[in-house]
Parts: sequence; structure tokens; C-alpha cells
Amino acid sequence: MSAKVSGVTPELVDEFREAGYPDLSFEQLISMRVQGVRPEDGQKFAKLGFGKLTAEELISAKIFGITPELVNEFRQAGFHDLSFDSYVTLRVFNMDVGDFADCYRHRFMDLSEDNMVLVCAHDITQKDVEEMKELGFADLDSIIDMLAHDVTPRYVRAMSELGYDNLSPSTLIRLRNHNVTPSFVQRLERDGLKDLTPEELIGRKEGRE
Repeated sequence: MSAKVSGVTPELVDEFREAGYPDLSFEQLISMRVQGVRPEDGQKFAKLGFGKLTAEELISAKIFGITPELVNEFRQAGFHDLSFDSYVTLRVFNMDVGDFADCYRHRFMDLSEDNMVLVCAHDITQKDVEEMKELGFADLDSIIDMLAHDVTPRYVRAMSELGYDNLSPSTLIRLRNHNVTPSFVQRLERDGLKDLTPEELIGRKEGRE
């Protein structure tokens, strides 16, 4: 697609450069143009305290309807510390300020606003968190992140029983994201493939090995 056809003009490139985005690729400029991102959009979010959003974040803001007005609506309801990623999650799960406020009233363990977004979006319970702590995970942010990625106490126990204990939260999340299940590991073991590393398990799942 040519610059003329896409609407990416030298004037538009200059406007983004002056707005603090001097190194946008042609593909990024096309995406921003298609989604209706304006050079001043980044400045509006910066004034709200989000810092300089990336081109991808500005595109996401347009796709999911994250506007300064939406941010102010949440702040007027008392939610001043939500990150940009949390706003994306709220929009993906179709939660408005009323939905989040209703869920937030059941906050436990002094969770942050960002963590409560994940709790509300993924129906995480205090019992889930307590069980993960009993399994040896201490960092609350990591526990919420694991539960949000469906790394449940049951999953952790089942993998541990197969010899995959003491795995880091990021490794467990990576395994879960690639749909490496206990039954998949057991099937490999029946085929004589034992003691594989987490990366080897992922490779087998993806058919690379």
C-alpha cells in the first residue's frame, strides 16, 4: 500500500514527530491512521499521568475505546491508580465503572486496583490466593498473575506430582499458555519421553521436537 493510498502524508508524519513519535514505522503509521489515532492523543494520555504510550498502546486505546473521558469517569469514582493495561483489561472484559466498583467492594488482602481488575475479570477468589500461598508462592502480584493465566493450585499440584516442582511463576504461566497440561506430560512419559525440561515440553506441544 502506498503512502498516498493509506493517507500517510508527510504532513501527518511531521505531526507525529512533533508530538514525540519520530521513529514510527510505515506499518505503525498505517495502523494508527486506520484506527483514527491522532498525534495529540499521546499528549492527552501523558497529561493523565500515563507517561508516553507506545504506538501499539495508542492503537489499543482506539480499538477498545479507552478515552480520557473514560479514565476520568473511573477517577471520579475513586479509582486513581489504574494502569493503562488495566483499562485494556476492563474494556476487553466489558466492565464499566459500575461493574468494577461492585466487584471492588469485595476486595481482599489489600490488593491494588490493578490486581483487583484481574481478580474481577477472572473470578479469582481469596481461597485461590491462600492455596497458592500454601504451595509456597509468596509474592501477591505473581500469584494474581498466575491465577489470571489459569495457573491454579490444582494445576501446580498436578505438575509437581509429575516432577515439575519449584517452577517459577513465569515458567508455569508459559507452560499454561502453551497448553502443556499434566495429561499431556503423562502421555509423553508413556511414550518414553521422561524428565523433559519445561522448554522441551513446550517444543513437543508445538511440534518442534
